[in-house]
Amino acid sequence: MLKMRSKIALLTIIALIAFSVVGCGTTAQDEEPVKIVYVEWSCATAASHVVAEVLESEMGYDVELIPVGSNVVIYEALANRDADVTVCAWLPVTDGEYVERHADSLENLGPNMEGAIVGFGVPEYVTIDSVKEMNDYKHKFDQKIVGIEAGTGIMINAEDAIVDYNLDFELIESSDAGMTAELDRKIAREEWVVITAWSPHWKFSRFDLKFLDEPKNSFTDEEHIDTIIRKGYGDEQPEVVEFLDNVYFETEELARAMDLAQDEGATPVTAAQEWVAENEDIVNSWLQ
Repeated sequence: MLKMRSKIALLTIIALIAFSVVGCGTTAQDEEPVKIVYVEWSCATAASHVVAEVLESEMGYDVELIPVGSNVVIYEALANRDADVTVCAWLPVTDGEYVERHADSLENLGPNMEGAIVGFGVPEYVTIDSVKEMNDYKHKFDQKIVGIEAGTGIMINAEDAIVDYNLDFELIESSDAGMTAELDRKIAREEWVVITAWSPHWKFSRFDLKFLDEPKNSFTDEEHIDTIIRKGYGDEQPEVVEFLDNVYFETEELARAMDLAQDEGATPVTAAQEWVAENEDIVNSWLQ
């Protein structure tokens, strides 16, 4: 009888150890964070943090946010499996070349926002309305176009526009933050300035701006912002991908998320938390 009890106890211990090993493996897989990669633009930062907040607070997932300095790095990270998803793919033009380059390694879930615009932007007090007029007033602009990071889609489009319109301007490399800071300085003095502009962006609610007409379409008329995952991620995390497929912003909704991040003392995390609290109905529609 004592030998029998010893055997039963030993078998129980072995079973518990085996269960523990299997269980630990499952837990590790479940706890693998959702890796969201985004370029450090205001719209991309806002959308990525809102999605991360819902995944964490409403769905219980761990999330790793991966900010990068250039659009091209987003798709390299997805193709190399260093990231799982981006919610800031500007298509068909701005990011089109990079998406096409890695097409075999990516899956596009479709737009999460439509009606995005890119082009040259100026303050409303600037008296021209078309890119064709820029050369006539080049000295008022100091013959400079204030841009963002080199190699981004909008900078490539801007270079195309300079050639297409034979603009006697220099395209200045900067960043989203640097460009908006220069815009702020120029507007404070009511000086003329032209920037590489895109909407949605919080600068359009903070400043009175307009896009210049651009008849040669060096920039596209209108873009959409898509959600793209690395190929195979849907098989690994079907619940996450179903949620990502449901995410959709109206332009004013994403603009609100960006505005919140500009409040004094705000961070992208606190802005996303506030946006989610304000938009319970929208969030619930994503979770259905």
